[in-house]
Amino acid sequence: RSWSGAMAHHFISVAEGDVHVVEWAPPEGARGLPVVLVHGFMQTAESWEEFAEALARSGKRVLALDARGHGKSLWSKSGNYGREAAIQDIKDVLVFFQITQCLLVGMSMGAAVSASFTVQHPSCVAKLVLVDWAPFPDDKPPQGVERIAMMFMREWASFGEAVEEVVMSNPRRTRSNVHARLLHQLRRKDDGTWTWAVDPGMMAGMMERSKEPPKVMWLSLKQLRCPCLLVRGAQSDILSEAQAARCQRELGVACAVVADAGHSVAGDNPAGFFAATAPFLEGSKL
Repeated sequence: RSWSGAMAHHFISVAEGDVHVVEWAPPEGARGLPVVLVHGFMQTAESWEEFAEALARSGKRVLALDARGHGKSLWSKSGNYGREAAIQDIKDVLVFFQITQCLLVGMSMGAAVSASFTVQHPSCVAKLVLVDWAPFPDDKPPQGVERIAMMFMREWASFGEAVEEVVMSNPRRTRSNVHARLLHQLRRKDDGTWTWAVDPGMMAGMMERSKEPPKVMWLSLKQLRCPCLLVRGAQSDILSEAQAARCQRELGVACAVVADAGHSVAGDNPAGFFAATAPFLEGSKL
C-alpha cells in the first residue's frame, strides 16, 4: 500500500556535524513507545521504508537514523567512527526528540551499536530487536563478511550498472526496489563513476573493531536486562543457526527466523519481517 501518513526529514546537530533522521508519523496519531531504527553498513534510514511504513500504519511513531558516515549524515573529519561515537549519536537523537524510552531495532552494524547503547543506557530502551547479528564465532568471521567487504570496494560506470549488479546478487529484490534503495545508498563521484554513499574513512575504524575478541561483546551482551528478540534471515551468510542458538542459550533472547531472506532481512522479506517483529514490539506500554 502507498504511504498516506506524514514523513519528515530532520537534521540533528551533534559534536561533528548533523545526523539525518527520517520520521514516519501515524495518520491517526501515535500510540505506545516510539520505535527507533538503526541500519546496517552501506545502508541508510530509507532501507527501513517498508517496515517503518507498516509500523506507522499500526500506530507507531518511527524514527530512522542515517548512521554517521552514511547517507545524508556527517562524515567525521577526525575519522571518529568508533562504537562510542555511534552510541552518543543515538543518545543525542533521543534527547532532541525528548524521548525518554523507546523500542530499539538495529540491523547488523546497527544491531551491535544498539546492543551496546542498551547496555550503557538501560532506562532508554524498553525492548530491543537485533536483526541478523551476533558477536562473531570465536574461530573466524562468518562467510558474508568478505562478501560485504568486496561489495564495498565496488565502483560502477553508471547508476544503471550498479542496479543490475545488485539485482543479480540478490534475486529476492525487484529491480524497482533496488533502484529506489540505491538512490539513497549510492553517490556519484567527481569523475562520473558511482560508489557507496559511505565515507571511505570508516574502514579504518571497522578494521580496528575487528581486532576486538568476540568474548568482549559476549560479556557485554550478558548485561542486557530488557526483553530482546533476535531475528535471523533463513538464508543469511552472516548469522548462522549455531550463533543464533548460542544467543538463545547464553543470553536468553527470543529468536525468530524469516523465510526467503538473506542478511538484509527487513528489505528481503518485508512482510515476513513485520510478522516476526510486530507482536514483540506491540506488547510495550507507555
